[in-house]
Amino acid sequence: MYSFKLILSVALVAMLNEICSGEAAEMIASPVFLLTPYQSEDTIYRHRRSPQGKFGFTAENNNGNNLLRGDVKQTLLSGTHGQLDGNAYYQRNFGPAPAPRYESGVGLNYNHNSGAFASAQYDKVPNVGHFGAKAGYNFINDGRTSLGVGASYDRVYTPVGPTKPNVGGFLNFRHNF
Repeated sequence: MYSFKLILSVALVAMLNEICSGEAAEMIASPVFLLTPYQSEDTIYRHRRSPQGKFGFTAENNNGNNLLRGDVKQTLLSGTHGQLDGNAYYQRNFGPAPAPRYESGVGLNYNHNSGAFASAQYDKVPNVGHFGAKAGYNFINDGRTSLGVGASYDRVYTPVGPTKPNVGGFLNFRHNF
């Protein structure tokens, strides 16, 4: 029943985004925040973990900027050597500019038992897309100490064309005393 409510909430926000103009959408959505007992800068979080995945819904009011966000996280493949997880979200913003009206994104994360990892994420706001990927390997990970290397790639896509990619490498060391 909860997943139906989440899907319905995300679908209603998406329909509101598509059907109404910005001002009309704010007039419809604003009473939701005016009738609730929480004050500015308060946030409501609802999360549920189930065998199918983790679903979340967030409603936030921050100095007149209101947002509704729905997200889902799911283990797609799980084997003896590693695990592949997926995630997706949709966020609708109500309030004055410059905040984009909506944001959405999808991603994949893979962790191998040997210490290798890889992830990719694509985020979209109106007229702009962002793609990022990371991969690496952890040499040491004994609970208190970790040492690993990795690489990253980021690129932004705009209406005038893609930006130059950002490519980087990193060495990560952490020790808990």
